[in-house]
Amino acid sequence: ITPLRREALILWLFSRMADALHHAHARGIIHGDIKPANLLIRNDGEPALLDFNLSRKLDAEPAAIGGTLPYMSPESMQVLMGSKIPISPTSDLYSLGAVLYQFLTGRLAYPSPRSAAAIDLELAIAERQESVKWEVSDQVSPSLRAIVEKCLAASMSHRYASADQL
Repeated sequence: ITPLRREALILWLFSRMADALHHAHARGIIHGDIKPANLLIRNDGEPALLDFNLSRKLDAEPAAIGGTLPYMSPESMQVLMGSKIPISPTSDLYSLGAVLYQFLTGRLAYPSPRSAAAIDLELAIAERQESVKWEVSDQVSPSLRAIVEKCLAASMSHRYASADQL
């Protein structure tokens, strides 16, 4: 498959995932665990977003937070450490951007924290303040790189405001 066709296929898949997130967010649901294992291609060829076990209502303060560390947003990691930062749909968009980066490059956007211990999460949060790294061999168009970088912005206010906007 050529790089252009590969990119088009990945864009189609992620636009469908953004549609699924928009559908959930419009109903007041945050997924909370976007990762490759929760994206499935159905028998009819359509992608599906799975595993809403860690989802929560937008207006509800979570009793606990979960997720998969390599794909968690910086604010989700802060909540995991006990901060009272509100989690919003932009946290799901960060995770979707992390998965998109991995699909495009074959590697994680940032190193995975070694554990959920505060010392490891603090390092991971600091690493996520830096721009994601691209390699010449990645063969990703500048416009798609810009989309990924906006999804992976460390600050929630610098990300897409909604899955619909993405």
